[in-house]
Amino acid sequence: MCFEEGFLYQLFIPVRVPFDTVIIGEYALSMDAFEHIVSEIFTSQGYWVQTEYKVVLTTEEKRQINRPSSPRWELDLIAFKPARNEVFVIECKSYLDSPGVTSCDLEPIIGTSQGRYKLFTERNLRSVVFKRLALQLTEMGLCQPDPTIKLGLVCGNIRSSKTNDHRSNLLRLSSENDWKLFDENWLHLQFLKIAETSYQNQISSVVAKLMTRGTPINKYAYITLLAAIRLQQSPIHPNNAWNYAARRVFPANLEARKKACPKNTFLGLCAAGLIKGVSTGDYTKSIQNKTYGIKASGILKKNPLLAQDPIHLWKQTMIELSEDNSKIHNEQMHVVIALYQLGLIV
Repeated sequence: MCFEEGFLYQLFIPVRVPFDTVIIGEYALSMDAFEHIVSEIFTSQGYWVQTEYKVVLTTEEKRQINRPSSPRWELDLIAFKPARNEVFVIECKSYLDSPGVTSCDLEPIIGTSQGRYKLFTERNLRSVVFKRLALQLTEMGLCQPDPTIKLGLVCGNIRSSKTNDHRSNLLRLSSENDWKLFDENWLHLQFLKIAETSYQNQISSVVAKLMTRGTPINKYAYITLLAAIRLQQSPIHPNNAWNYAARRVFPANLEARKKACPKNTFLGLCAAGLIKGVSTGDYTKSIQNKTYGIKASGILKKNPLLAQDPIHLWKQTMIELSEDNSKIHNEQMHVVIALYQLGLIV
């Protein structure tokens, strides 16, 4: 059995069915509703996914993490991509009817903790659990030897506070401590991307198509998303892809469809070969907006925190181009950020 098949087989284990269990064919898989949606998103991105995965630590490993009586370590979700031999360990926190995730809870500590985010706050614990996880997956034939294991937090709500910028602090902590934050903005974009695929009888697909009956994100970010997906689906001219998307978002507003700054930023990135799946070409005569897009995309790669803040991304772009940073951006940054958050910038 190849490791891809092995991993898939492990997803479906015959069990006695409790009331709140998700049924898949003859098998049953008990999972939290938010975890279920997150698992479908990662599946749509080419990962094999398993929820509530248990890592069996040895006695010595339990001693190393100062938890000699610890049971098997349970992970909310693991997502495996065979092509890259990459495993994402995902913690899922919806917190939709609570104040939300706070940065204070994810500050690193020395020693052991009692909080909800132990893998994020204890480096030693993470190292021991991930090393055992890699060995366990390899020994079971579920992945190739020495997989790359990454840690991520998917949250549906981040706490708002006048005294503490939890979102910026979480992004800083993720960058400093080698884990990745997937917030509600990322979830919105993933739903919109799923909505553009053909209908599937899955929770995420149904939710996504319901969401797109409105437009919950910046309209030019949405146009960017639709145009980029169009380009991934067929080799058409980027200008035609943008016009198609603009008609979808602004069916009765010609002026909004013709707005040049965001369009030329998008076409400029296409022209520079910075969008996945799009060949370089002469797609726009605008030098200025093309330059803004290229510079902003480079800044985002160096400082991902700015993906949450189009105004500051614009100011930094102006500073690095030695232009007047009091100038107000005209939707260009929403184009760059949408492409970046979807992982479409080369």
